[in-house]
Amino acid sequence: MNSITKPTTLERIQRHLAEARFFAFSLLLHTALVIIASTIMLIRYNMVEDITPTGDWEVPHQDERDNPVVDEHIKDPSVKFDGHPKPSSPEIVSREIIQPTARTSPSAIVVVAVKRNFEQLPAIEIPVNMPLHGVIAKVPAAMAGRFKKDGRGYILGGNGHGGKGGTPITEEGVLRGLRWLRDHQNKDGSWGDRNQGAMTGLALLSFLGHGELCDSAEFGYTVNLAMEWVISNGTKHQGRLSMTDNGWGGNGGVYEHGILTYALGEYYAMTKETPRKDERVLELFRKAIGYIVEGQGADGGWMYNYDKTASDTSVSGWQVQALKAAYLCELKLPGVNEALDRSVKNFDRVQGPSGGYGYRGAEDRYSLTGVGALCKMFWGEKRDMNVKRAIEFIRVKTAGEHPFQYQHERGDLYAWYYHTQAMCMFGDVAWHEWDAKFSKEITGAQSPDGSWPVMRAPGHGNLQREAAITGAVYRTTMSILMLETYYRYLPTNRAMISNDTSKLARL
Repeated sequence: MNSITKPTTLERIQRHLAEARFFAFSLLLHTALVIIASTIMLIRYNMVEDITPTGDWEVPHQDERDNPVVDEHIKDPSVKFDGHPKPSSPEIVSREIIQPTARTSPSAIVVVAVKRNFEQLPAIEIPVNMPLHGVIAKVPAAMAGRFKKDGRGYILGGNGHGGKGGTPITEEGVLRGLRWLRDHQNKDGSWGDRNQGAMTGLALLSFLGHGELCDSAEFGYTVNLAMEWVISNGTKHQGRLSMTDNGWGGNGGVYEHGILTYALGEYYAMTKETPRKDERVLELFRKAIGYIVEGQGADGGWMYNYDKTASDTSVSGWQVQALKAAYLCELKLPGVNEALDRSVKNFDRVQGPSGGYGYRGAEDRYSLTGVGALCKMFWGEKRDMNVKRAIEFIRVKTAGEHPFQYQHERGDLYAWYYHTQAMCMFGDVAWHEWDAKFSKEITGAQSPDGSWPVMRAPGHGNLQREAAITGAVYRTTMSILMLETYYRYLPTNRAMISNDTSKLARL
């Protein structure tokens, strides 16, 4: 018999390795396949996450819908107001509602695909959180952006028209300004040491522009107190929101009435579809709008003391904004639509040869051109040739002798308030250029305490240079309203803010 030679240790290792080569190859191949598949899935997931916020459709995250807001910050329980709680989430929602489960809050929860093209969404509904139960409240489409709790400024990627959108810096500027207003409110609920109707109206517009209502966690008490002041004094003066018994209290009275009527209308539009709406607001608003409709002149404009002998473009701008709020409320108040129709003709009447708008006749005034352009876009055609001329006039003048510089000798908050909204509504390159200027300049000028400082230029009514409290309220509110432009009113006009879709094809 042949003897069998035992393999050496080295030979055994070599044999085992040879036998295992196929297993090792198989293991390596499967590992590689798993890694490749995982990478592909991760890339696809990230692509969805990246596209969702800026694409055509968006589904709200669950954590945006599950947490009801319960006000725990009411300072004084003795102050009562039948107000409306702050809506929590701004999502544009369908009417398909998921019933609450053990994992969801008792608030109304909605499944929604958020359409980014607001021009084709006539109706907006948002979930409104209440302490004990939830409701779905309708909010005008144009106001939907102000309820976006996770970064209002980013809505529509810069308001959908080429701007960069709000940033944490602009939103922080708004919040600091609102906190300054809260801390400088008069004990009776008003603001300022004179012209309190106008100052209170501007302050309320600033809070409402941020989606703050009477049950807002941080600012609810402030809004509550202000609304009580407006309702009490406005009712006492038979709907004259200049707060005068007879006449209008001088040239400033019509400004005060227009501004505060505008704020009252916004408040009602944001609260009317809730169980806690206050009928006192509606009654006062009806009377206030009645004065504006009745006070319109034959040429379609408005004048000091509503005397109808002439018209003033600056006065007219606030009356149109108040009428806009009435239209948003969908109350069908007598004369509102007709007054708006006539107002457009008046703005055409005062347009100057270079595209600007004049004071009482046709001329090119930088300070008033935004008034005409904004009001025309709201009620007329967005791409009207006269509007295009006005926008180009603003662009040229801002690039030249009227630079957007807070402390420039021609700095003008009043003009910028209108220009900013007009540029945003018009969109495209005009808004992109303006956006790059105004947000940096306004946030950069803000004082450490949250207010905006005295300016070099006198501005409208000298309030820009006034060191007293009324001047500070004016500068702060106008600056806040500009910074809220990203979401305060979505870029939309008459055909896009209600169920009226008849004009959509022409836009």
